[in-house]
Amino acid sequence: MEILCPKCGNLLDPHTHTCAVCSKPSAKSIQLSKFLMVVIIGGIALLISVGLNVFQLLKVDNLSSDRDYYETQISEQQSTIDDLESKTAKQKKEISELKADAADTADKMEFYEEYIVIVGKDDTYFHTYGCSDLDTSSFRGYNEKAAKNAGYIACPKCDPGI
Repeated sequence: MEILCPKCGNLLDPHTHTCAVCSKPSAKSIQLSKFLMVVIIGGIALLISVGLNVFQLLKVDNLSSDRDYYETQISEQQSTIDDLESKTAKQKKEISELKADAADTADKMEFYEEYIVIVGKDDTYFHTYGCSDLDTSSFRGYNEKAAKNAGYIACPKCDPGI
């Protein structure tokens, strides 16, 4: 079947559906070209859409693994914080106990310094703690009154004056 050009009336090329004289394409050729253009544009849009979906899927996978990594980091850090808080509580308790022991020891030291004098072996004097004349290899502790009653006298060097 021969098709005539709508513009000049000459025969159209059966393969290209265009006029050899005026180069006008037939309506069928135009429709075919439009259809091919729509198919090509649709294909390109489909490829772009698929590509974007793949990109988003990869991005979500990366974000998901990042989230898992950070959740692990947070969990480890919380565990470290809990351990440190536990140690801190134990250390505070130990410090409190050490302070109580130190206060008790200070009270004892104050008592000994205030009420106790020391008599070394074969000594005629009674001394306070730390006197350089005191022989600490063998000694006895007394209160000042008991030391005086036992016949000892105050060391002139340390003079406890109790």
